[in-house]
Amino acid sequence: PDVVVDRDAVLRGGQPEALLASMGSELRWDVHHPVVDQVVLWARQDPAVGWADLERAVADCAVLDAQPSVGRKPLDLPVPPRLLEAASVLGAGRVIIGATPNLRKPNEVGPPLRCHRREILGAIPDHIARTVVLAVDVPTGPVYLELRQTKAGPWIFATSDPSAAARWIEAALSSR
Repeated sequence: PDVVVDRDAVLRGGQPEALLASMGSELRWDVHHPVVDQVVLWARQDPAVGWADLERAVADCAVLDAQPSVGRKPLDLPVPPRLLEAASVLGAGRVIIGATPNLRKPNEVGPPLRCHRREILGAIPDHIARTVVLAVDVPTGPVYLELRQTKAGPWIFATSDPSAAARWIEAALSSR
């Protein structure tokens, strides 16, 4: 008979070998990724956190960490309302919001979760104190928008793909 594995219990156990075994032939990510330990600790403190949260965090980190550090194209536009919702025009199911990591307290558990280069935010901050990245993983490859705070409010100042960014921003502007 097939053995049913409680992946949420395996997650709370936090053992890399058990995590690997529970994935079986579905291996899609590295169990030694820094976000895995963070989700394990979070799951131990919050019973609502489970395997799906781990998979989402690892997938979000993969997209945020893949952002090239060079080759961005400049933009100069205010962040339009409904920008997050408008990402669907690119075929994106959701927008991943990341930022340069803040210092964390040693015992701090839960979001924001840290990737290799960024941390995952739940929303665009009301006041952007550091660069915020909006990332969507679409069939043609990830598209990134970089935001920063100006006196006029949140501003889009760079993108990885000007034509995709133009479609995304136009959709946000037309959905008022």
